[in-house]
Amino acid sequence: MHAYECVMVFLKIVMIFLVMLVGWLARRRGYFGGEMVRTLSRFVTDIAFPALVLTYMIRTVDAKSLGQSWVCPLLAVGVLLLSHLLGAA
Repeated sequence: MHAYECVMVFLKIVMIFLVMLVGWLARRRGYFGGEMVRTLSRFVTDIAFPALVLTYMIRTVDAKSLGQSWVCPLLAVGVLLLSHLLGAA
């Protein structure tokens, strides 16, 4: 990994922690109530994060890469089906 790539990764991690710090400070100062925190948490886990993962996969995965490493998507589908079945039980 080149020095430029290391710096970019570091800056992205710092930005994530800054966003977390802003959220923590907003909650501490009372800008967000308990219900708002629950609603935002649910939005992030149910909508925003899956959309982010899907968007990233669309940009990075193509037919050639799936042909070379087909086991990972197959395992992911298996884990999803198993968790769905266990959750329904």
